[in-house]
Amino acid sequence: MYFSAIRGRSLIFIGGRFDFPFKVDKIAFERRFNTLNKVMMSTTNFDEIIRRSLELRKEYHQLEVQHHGTEWTVEEDALAYLTDAGLVGRNIMSQQGRWPKANSASELEHKLGENIWWLIVLAERSGIDIKEAIENFLGKTEKLVHKS
Repeated sequence: MYFSAIRGRSLIFIGGRFDFPFKVDKIAFERRFNTLNKVMMSTTNFDEIIRRSLELRKEYHQLEVQHHGTEWTVEEDALAYLTDAGLVGRNIMSQQGRWPKANSASELEHKLGENIWWLIVLAERSGIDIKEAIENFLGKTEKLVHKS
């Protein structure tokens, strides 16, 4: 819901109007609304990235069956991830002038995205909620860093 105006006790938004039982502080409301909207968009976007990643993996499974007779195991997915992680390292070296390689900037961007994709896939195949995993990691690590 996007609001278009705040007048006194009323919030005017696309498709309607909501009347509060009190006068609305426009600046405070806008600040809170914008913060909430960013959080909701971030969550929605990450949920969409997860959904698209898992859908793409299903399509790759179909190709694997077509070409090899079976889907890759989770171990094969993990090995593919580690291979791509190594290519991130090689492309970083090239970007930093420590390894001669053409097109490293575009390949680095691609491989970084692919590594995130693999992590989402591996988490799902391992029964781990990737959003919960990253939240737990960040919370635990932030506490450790803030202690020092």
